[in-house]
Amino acid sequence: MLNYFKRPQISSVLFVAASLATFILLGALFIFLKINWLTDGRTDENSNERYYFKNTDKTDPLITKMPDINNMLAGPIISQNDPNLGSETAPIVIVEFSDFLCRFCQEQEKILSAVIKKYPDKIRLIWKDYPEDKPDSISFQAALAGRCANEQKQFWPYHDLLYQNSADLSQEKLIQLAKELDLDEKKFQQCLTAEQTKKLVEDNIIEANALAISGIPFIYLNQQEIMGQTTLKDLENIIDLELTNKK
Repeated sequence: MLNYFKRPQISSVLFVAASLATFILLGALFIFLKINWLTDGRTDENSNERYYFKNTDKTDPLITKMPDINNMLAGPIISQNDPNLGSETAPIVIVEFSDFLCRFCQEQEKILSAVIKKYPDKIRLIWKDYPEDKPDSISFQAALAGRCANEQKQFWPYHDLLYQNSADLSQEKLIQLAKELDLDEKKFQQCLTAEQTKKLVEDNIIEANALAISGIPFIYLNQQEIMGQTTLKDLENIIDLELTNKK
């Protein structure tokens, strides 16, 4: 049985608006990104971000035109804006879209933690927020809090506390957990209401919608897509195969 949390469908009006915003965003990305022939993706040399697109004309070294619908995102955006663990040169890149209130995501985290311990220096893990798309929801607020912990370089310890306390999260609890890690409380609270923090979470949601992710946990392991909670054995088998192919 596939264990995953299905994201509810957004209304048609919101879908059209989000699609238009995403189309414009991706068009801008296409205009300014240079093709990197040494990778499967395109890399922005100034920001160290990588984007994966579908059906791009490889004869043009510079992207100079707006994309059509077939040139939408084909994979996640690899960016330093998102919390990450591991070396940038690791042969295995795992990008996870998740939510701190998703119980299947919590179980998946335990499995990811186990494979990271088994394959030290082989895995880079990148976190992407995909909470409920309602800024006042505790799901969204927890995502904001994670970003604020990341600002103080404590994302992963705070991430662990969020999952450990997912059954009784509240605005007060988010602050309490920050105190447990001795985070600067004033900076943390200011960060929670900052527009830039909100934008980081919203950008992940837009990205997930552009990738047509309908359920979480959702993982990209290099070029492979995995929806739903996986077993440790299955994930190890995929990683072993990827490492063998890279030899």
